[in-house]
Amino acid sequence: MPRYDREIRTAQFRVDSYGGYRTSFDVNQRWGKNASARINSVLQRNKDWRDGIKQDREAIHLAARYRIGPKTELRAEAEWSKETRLTYAVNHNDQSSYWTGRTADTVGTNGIPAAERAAAGVAQVSTSSTYFLVIPGMPPEARSLDWKNTFWTLGTGAALMASPRADIPNAPVLPSKKFTQP
Repeated sequence: MPRYDREIRTAQFRVDSYGGYRTSFDVNQRWGKNASARINSVLQRNKDWRDGIKQDREAIHLAARYRIGPKTELRAEAEWSKETRLTYAVNHNDQSSYWTGRTADTVGTNGIPAAERAAAGVAQVSTSSTYFLVIPGMPPEARSLDWKNTFWTLGTGAALMASPRADIPNAPVLPSKKFTQP
């Protein structure tokens, strides 16, 4: 809101480490004791550590006040803005089991005993009914597979991040910022 008591002149410019920037200004101009106008504006071009993400903003706000009497004033305001956002999932829950080289269906010392499978992040797909997996584009003899009596990763549900996770030792990281491009 425009102020009668003082004039304001501020400008800000910010640059981030990914090449994005934001600039804004705020100007309050008064004319005597009974009139003032104010204009605020912002221009933002945000970038992200992932290619293809953007959050752009352009906006301007104009306001004016005129005091007609001790308890009456006339105000007018106008605003225009345009915002463009392109985002996608930040976290990728890859269901990683942090495989140690042991398999669930191998017999012997290298196999994972049934009692340890849940802790290892693997489970049997099905022991009683067929579980078909169809892979489009494969030759007909390999297109449809029955996963009955096989194992799959249950995973940790931990999200892959761009930098190592502090809460999980040796957690994998996203291989590069291009990994998450649509």
